[in-house]
Amino acid sequence: MTTFLFPERFILFDTEFTSWEGSLVSCWNNPGQHREIIQIGAITVAGPDFEIVDEYQSLVRPVINRTLSPFIIDLTGVSQEQVDSARELPDVLPEFAVWAGDDLMYAYGSDGARLAENAWLLGIENPLAFARMRDVREILEQVGVDWSAYTSGTLPRAFGVESELPAHDALNDVKNMREGLRLMMKNT
Repeated sequence: MTTFLFPERFILFDTEFTSWEGSLVSCWNNPGQHREIIQIGAITVAGPDFEIVDEYQSLVRPVINRTLSPFIIDLTGVSQEQVDSARELPDVLPEFAVWAGDDLMYAYGSDGARLAENAWLLGIENPLAFARMRDVREILEQVGVDWSAYTSGTLPRAFGVESELPAHDALNDVKNMREGLRLMMKNT
């Protein structure tokens, strides 16, 4: 039996960002394509059952690629109208940092790097210390879960459970990630 020591309280977070058909394969190297954040979702969890004690969600208006691709609209369900009326990252990121406080932050992969990349892209300070970011995939690897077969939004499948929350919505994805981690803790 494997034991993981999570903090008593921590944050699970996820981002959605601009993308086009084939962006993953090209690693966003096509001209003019940047991974601009369009949505941040996070939950603060506490205790052995990862009880949700707080949540954060914000849509973000991209600055460089203001028009969303049909691909990302279809994938996330985020509409052009929603991002047009959202605030830009220079307003959202400091608010998110205040909400997060000093808690450790876990994501499924490189969402912390996306926050830093977006701050750099826009020439703003990143108020979230990269040193407090953790990757859930490292924990999954320790219990033998092939994390490459899942996403934050589909993690419960790794433990035989199908989520009712659709993937590729940042807040749904962190709730699915939480459920996957709860299942992992029960099964290891």
